Amino acid sequence: MQERCSYMSHKRQHGQRRSWEAIGSRLIPFAWKEIYGHRVGTRKPGVKDKKFAAYQEEYNGEDTIISTLDDGEHSAIRKIFSHAFSDRALKEQESLIRKYTDVLIDNVSQAPGEIDMVKLYNCTTFDIMGDLSFGESLGLLTRSEYSPWVKAVFGNIKAGSLLTLGYQYPFLLSIIKPLVPRSLREQARLHFEHSAERVDRRMEKGSDKPDIWNLVLEKEQGKLTLPQMHANASIFMIAGTETTATLLSGLTYLLLTNPAKMAKAVEEVRGLECKDDLNLETLPRLKYLSACFEEALRCYPPAVVGSPRQVAKGGSEICGNWVPENTQVNVPQYATFHSALNFKDPDSFIPERWLPGTGYDSDRKEGLQPFSTGPRNCIGKK
Repeated sequence: MQERCSYMSHKRQHGQRRSWEAIGSRLIPFAWKEIYGHRVGTRKPGVKDKKFAAYQEEYNGEDTIISTLDDGEHSAIRKIFSHAFSDRALKEQESLIRKYTDVLIDNVSQAPGEIDMVKLYNCTTFDIMGDLSFGESLGLLTRSEYSPWVKAVFGNIKAGSLLTLGYQYPFLLSIIKPLVPRSLREQARLHFEHSAERVDRRMEKGSDKPDIWNLVLEKEQGKLTLPQMHANASIFMIAGTETTATLLSGLTYLLLTNPAKMAKAVEEVRGLECKDDLNLETLPRLKYLSACFEEALRCYPPAVVGSPRQVAKGGSEICGNWVPENTQVNVPQYATFHSALNFKDPDSFIPERWLPGTGYDSDRKEGLQPFSTGPRNCIGKK
């Protein structure tokens, strides 16, 4: 609810003011490169805001690929994990991913009545990420139910959302912290413990699967300590699961409520000779389906609010305006993606806008950065 109110407020304000104007804590919607991009010449991108990194810390105190403030440390951690998220790794993992998507399709086709697609998508993404992170399935799809661990993950996300509000408005933090239910704080702890136990088990028994740890340790043996593995596994089970399920749920809703566009996507997919032709190699050639995913990311971005940064020492120019050092800045995704300053017909689901010659060539498509941009963009965006 807090995120919903926040991004609707941002959207109203950005629709009413000039694109460069600061709003609240300098929420500037057209500044991806200036805020998050790589250092170029004298341009100094923002640094990660330590107030917001505080709620991303893991229970064992280890920095993760998301929480670390130090750019050098982040680069080192990212380099280690890059082997597990490369094109080669994705190709090796394709059969594992397909195994779970086949089970998802079977569950949907055999369902006797109404089905909860949000739950099924979450079961699928958690099973896939569980296998990639720990070398074993969580078994959610076979039961079509959440395990206590997955419920703990959702509790962890809720607790984080409440704490984000407190860090956004520091004068409220002393009020909000006591209001976070003990049960939510306990679920955050349980999530970390479950992740650590699974990593330990995976390392003890070994695996010949192309999971994250095999791909990482093959290239970077000894570069990660066990506590670092615990902390980052905990992050992957949040960042690689619920976010993907959110996108898939949004896309399913948008297609079902726009039957003509659904028919186009179905026709394109069924134009393949057999289901085995629907693979990582052919997916980019399905232009309309790809456009549907792009548009779903615009309509329902999994990360609706911005990732806060602080303007670097000495200040910086953002969108042609000088912003003082230590100012908090970010790009609120939902507001940016639904601004008429960026997109024509911003509140409509129009996959065609991502195809040439459809009347949407004037859209500022570079404004769509659902995985962020720069050196700290999402490592799992592929």
